[in-house]
Amino acid sequence: MPCVFYGDYYGIEEKQVSAKNEMLDEILKTRKFYSYGEQIDYFENPNLIGFVRKGDFEHPNSGIAVVMTDTTGGSIKMNMGIDFAGKQFFNCLEKSEEIVTVDAEGNGEFWCRDGSVSVWRLKENE
Repeated sequence: MPCVFYGDYYGIEEKQVSAKNEMLDEILKTRKFYSYGEQIDYFENPNLIGFVRKGDFEHPNSGIAVVMTDTTGGSIKMNMGIDFAGKQFFNCLEKSEEIVTVDAEGNGEFWCRDGSVSVWRLKENE
């Protein structure tokens, strides 16, 4: 069972911490419905890391890619598996039309912006 801190979800006015409820709702939804299967970690450098969950047959359309950084944004080529060849992923944490298309070998170039996290899931799950 995931824990979410009250202050992260609702904010802490006296500490000037803004609420992150919309982002956390999306992360929790993605974790519940799509974050299944084998996990492979990608540690590109100490400040840019990522991982994929390759999905499984018990959870239709499962499988995600996550990239995060505490400094400069960037991208990581990560392998989702050949079952995802030709599939499109969108960053469910941003209101953006940008997508990543997985190539024939199952690789996608997933990215995030400076000081942020991006959570990518199948476009058909939008």
